[in-house]
Amino acid sequence: MYWNSNFSNLCILFCLAIAAELFIASHGSLRVTAGVCSVLWLQFVRNTKRNSEHMDTSPCRVEAWLFLRWSKRWRQRVGWVIASGFAASFYAPALLALAVVWCVAQRCVPTKVLSLLVLSWVAPTMEWPMARQLGQLLYEAFDARHTMTDSLALRQAAEDYTLIFCLHPHGIVPLQTLMFCALCDQLLKRTGSFVVASASVLFYLPVLRTLVGWFGGVPADYETIKRSLHSRHLYVTPGGLAEMMKAKRGADIVVWKKRRGLCRLALETGARLVPIYVFNNDYFDHAPFTSLSRRLRVSILLFWGQCGLPIPFRPRRPLVFAIGQPLETRRIASPTDSDIDRLHANYETALHDLFRTHRAAAGKPDAHLVVT
Repeated sequence: MYWNSNFSNLCILFCLAIAAELFIASHGSLRVTAGVCSVLWLQFVRNTKRNSEHMDTSPCRVEAWLFLRWSKRWRQRVGWVIASGFAASFYAPALLALAVVWCVAQRCVPTKVLSLLVLSWVAPTMEWPMARQLGQLLYEAFDARHTMTDSLALRQAAEDYTLIFCLHPHGIVPLQTLMFCALCDQLLKRTGSFVVASASVLFYLPVLRTLVGWFGGVPADYETIKRSLHSRHLYVTPGGLAEMMKAKRGADIVVWKKRRGLCRLALETGARLVPIYVFNNDYFDHAPFTSLSRRLRVSILLFWGQCGLPIPFRPRRPLVFAIGQPLETRRIASPTDSDIDRLHANYETALHDLFRTHRAAAGKPDAHLVVT
């Protein structure tokens, strides 16, 4: 439970004070009095610190009129179902392969299911901006919060410049993507204002390519992203699959050292990078198959949550979106290596500053960011 006001602290202090008076009255010991006073003081300081940790953050609020008609408990339940279903979809390719092997072994062809899969595979992907509102149902399930106290400045920057929202870390299952798509539309007061850079392999898989298309996903290759920036903003997780492999519960690890292509893209288009760090985004454990992944050049891992299933672990702390300021960038048609290195170093510095500024608000005052 997260304390939201000093009223809770005072209630606890008052109750403990009454208990202390009764205990002292029956024993009358000075040593007992000093001990009880120390416990009361420590409890008050602990609760006050817990309360102040979240003073610099604002809760992500549900604004979709349909979801507001539901009770909070129902929104949380549906949010958990969506999160678990999204996580389970990452097993879809493996389950599909097993189904094909089983059908071949049994010499049977489920024509209806096969027809739907083929249709999902060959049909063009279509964007459905309203699908992004589904991310709002995850807010209360994961106690999502953000640090953007003045969204007007972000909206003004979005009107004046093209923005590239760079979100770290990727996580084992990027549940934060669903939430940030909804949150960004709320902050910018526009629906469908940006595209989502997604792994190119997803567009070759049935079902997944349809879901990615609904959220405005585009293949994460350089030319496709560059064309998209002419008319819309961009959302991307720079760490990608490499960051997915390094994810570890309780650790803050970012893959950025060799991510120079994004800086080149920003310079060539004049877009401004917006560093975003998501605290406490660790809802799964995993076991990566490193050697096999290197041979196939694709990340292969086995992940699990509650009861060994793709159900997220219960959040230990709120999920906090720390949103930084857009980095100033001037457009250069042919940027040199020194131009790219300068922007790359500035971004890494801004990311470290962002982490240090908001780690206490996220409940991790002693955490350290590791950039590889």
